[in-house]
Amino acid sequence: MFKINIHNLKEGEQKYEFTAKQEDLDLGDVDFSIPESFKVIVELYKIDNQISLKVFLKGKIEYNCDRCLEKYTDEIDTENDLIYKYEFREFNDDPDNQDEEIKFISPSTVYVDLKEDLRDFILLSIPLRKAPEETDGRCSFCNKNINEILNIREQEEVNPVWEKLIKTKTK
Repeated sequence: MFKINIHNLKEGEQKYEFTAKQEDLDLGDVDFSIPESFKVIVELYKIDNQISLKVFLKGKIEYNCDRCLEKYTDEIDTENDLIYKYEFREFNDDPDNQDEEIKFISPSTVYVDLKEDLRDFILLSIPLRKAPEETDGRCSFCNKNINEILNIREQEEVNPVWEKLIKTKTK
């Protein structure tokens, strides 16, 4: 589905567009959903024995808010780089000898499949803290007061050890 034919690719720039749905990417058991298709734009540059890709992902992801547990939708707009380089020596697919961004391929390779890379790019773009922006102490999505959601106390309890010191300071 996300394969690009590189067998007789001319040198220079080519552009490809795909749409990616959640079920197409084999994301497994994740705590988010993709309500609409992602738009995937691949700008490919072939120079000599190297193919450079710029992969642009744009779409919406639905999370459960870490603060109030309500569902909210966030936009993802990322740009990722990937390089395929032809290996003319005896082709060795040793996993210890591979870089994340550079992949070595055999000169007889006909297609490159971007499915795993797209999956990884989406997973890497998921924030650790899934919560909408806040402005003036209010959630920008549900407009609730953040302090009320998190039950933050306005006044701290004063430790009795420091009570005398605080009284003398205020005199």
